[in-house]
Formats: sequence, structure tokens, C-alpha cells
Amino acid sequence: LLDPTTLSRFVEQSHRRNMSVVGWYLPALTNLDRDLTRLVAMRDVGVDAIGIDIETTNFDAAERTRRQVLLLKRLRQRVGSKMGLGGIVYPPLQLKQSPSIWPNFPWRDVSRLCDVLLPMSYWTFRRSRAPYWDNGYRYTAENFKLFAQLTGRNGTTIHSVGGMASDLKTGQAADMARAVAEYRGLGAGLYEWSGTSSRTWGGLAPLVRR
Repeated sequence: LLDPTTLSRFVEQSHRRNMSVVGWYLPALTNLDRDLTRLVAMRDVGVDAIGIDIETTNFDAAERTRRQVLLLKRLRQRVGSKMGLGGIVYPPLQLKQSPSIWPNFPWRDVSRLCDVLLPMSYWTFRRSRAPYWDNGYRYTAENFKLFAQLTGRNGTTIHSVGGMASDLKTGQAADMARAVAEYRGLGAGLYEWSGTSSRTWGGLAPLVRR
């Protein structure tokens, strides 16, 4: 962490406003001790949960899998069972369509070691290459279906990270929200806040939990 004191204050002020804070880190897997230290450091500044971005392409698939699963096991041992761990993963539909990205992705191990899965379900990236999937409902729903097949999980432990907010077509945010509700998803979001219009916020309104 570049400035643990400032980050600790940020987390503290967020908690005073009844906000939960999730740390987010992309392990390179080149040095597992360093990755583990950085992940645990987030816990030490008071975050409520830790997000592990499982998207690196370092190493061949077999070695990458070995290192990733080992890191998750070590992290769980260090932080205990009460600290929430979120696995930020490729959407299963993307790996189905492009298996060379990460052949034999360790879905069962990741699902077992993480409390929540957060697929990077950016349907807006499919617009030029696969326009059929440029659909908030269709892309999100298909990923929920595949998660059930690959991990045995239902939607209640899946938080869908949707497309680029600034690139959305009319109604796509509402379509994503409809799919999340249909599959009883834990939640969903878009990237990023600064590009989210008032119209898009309206489409996300059904996801608000009161």
C-alpha cells in the first residue's frame, strides 16, 4: 500500500457512513509471498472483504492454476473463515468461447475457496466481434447458467460486474438488472461511476437493497 494511513482513514470514514469496503488486488503470481503480503495488508487497514482478481495470464495454464489455488489457500489460512473473499473471474461464457485464455480454469477450487464470485461480464466488449452478446440480459443470464453448471452455485453468491457504463445502449442496464433478479444474484455493478448517467442509475434501481 502506498499510504496505509490515508487508506485506513478512508475505510474508517466509509464505515461511519454505513458503507462496506472491499479491497481489490490483481496477483501477478510471480512471487506468492509478495502477493499474500499485499492481500493481507488490505485486511490490516480494516476492509470488510478482500477481492482477488483472478485474471493474470502469466505462466502456462497449468502452472498458473497451481499458483492461483495455492495463493487462495494460503490467504484463507491467514485471514480465517470470517473474512469475506471474493474471486474476480473471467465470465464463464468468455472462457467457453475463447478457451485458450485459461484452459481448464479451476472453477471448483476457486468456488470452494471464495465466498463470492464476481465475473467480469462486460457485454459491451462483444459489440464489434459478437453483436449477439451485446445484450445486458442475454450475456448476464448465460453466465449465471454456466456458473450453476461449473460450480454448483446458485446466483445468491454471484455478483455480476457488468459492461462499461459509458458505452451502454438504452435499456442495457435495466436488462442486466432483470437477469440478476431472475437468477437471484447477489448484486451487480457497472464500470465506472464517472461514466454512469442518471438514466443508467434508473435502470439499476431494482438492484438497490433497503
